[in-house]
Amino acid sequence: MQLRGLATAVVVLGMALAAPAAAQNTDEHLAMMSRLRDEAAQRAASDGTEVYQSEIGRLFQGENRYTPLVEGWGGGEIVAIGICDNNCTDLDLYVVDENNTVVAQDEAVDTHPVVRFQAQQEHRYSLRIVMYGCTAPQNTRCTYAASAFWH
Repeated sequence: MQLRGLATAVVVLGMALAAPAAAQNTDEHLAMMSRLRDEAAQRAASDGTEVYQSEIGRLFQGENRYTPLVEGWGGGEIVAIGICDNNCTDLDLYVVDENNTVVAQDEAVDTHPVVRFQAQQEHRYSLRIVMYGCTAPQNTRCTYAASAFWH
């Protein structure tokens, strides 16, 4: 897989998530992020990758979310990327197998994690998204987007 498509996806998602703070709590902002997420997926697909899934959500600091990835991709390289809004200071990604064993991770202190791993045929994987750093006002979540690509 070429990293150019992933870099483009990260930049496009970053532009969506860097919108003014006043817009970040509106349905309009989420719709804009969704459109840009789809555009990023199309650009990444032009590099010969396939997008399996994308998701946008909100998490409090310390909160996490598990998202199942499809089983039986027939093996191959899978790349998952994440990005979060300007209230986020650290977003981490983990890929875990059906036994909850971590098979790949990006724990760097950053807002744009990238995880690459070689999927085994007929294994089930989940993507664990962890919001380690969120400076949003009290009772407000940070917004993130994550996508998984197969090549």
